[in-house]
Amino acid sequence: MKVIDSASLFRLEERVCALSLNQRLDPASVRANAAPDGTHYLWPTLWNSLSHCPDVPRQLRRELLITLRAEGRVVNLLDVLPDDFTPLPWVTSREEGIQVS
Repeated sequence: MKVIDSASLFRLEERVCALSLNQRLDPASVRANAAPDGTHYLWPTLWNSLSHCPDVPRQLRRELLITLRAEGRVVNLLDVLPDDFTPLPWVTSREEGIQVS
């Protein structure tokens, strides 16, 4: 499981949008509703490829748990390229991982 701050989440959402990869929530909605100082979590679910776009590499479909401004969290699906996902930091605390999952 990876952990990111809001600024990293917004950059990732913009990258996904620029590449026309799949995302379930509109990036503007994510920016408007995500807690500015929130902690958000990503974990892999499956590999995805676009057969109608052979020039787009395989992506990793991620479940994304977004911490909201108005308390609570929402789950989103987001396709990211492995090169964009790999450098993100891992959850380092077992306690945090258990609490989120």
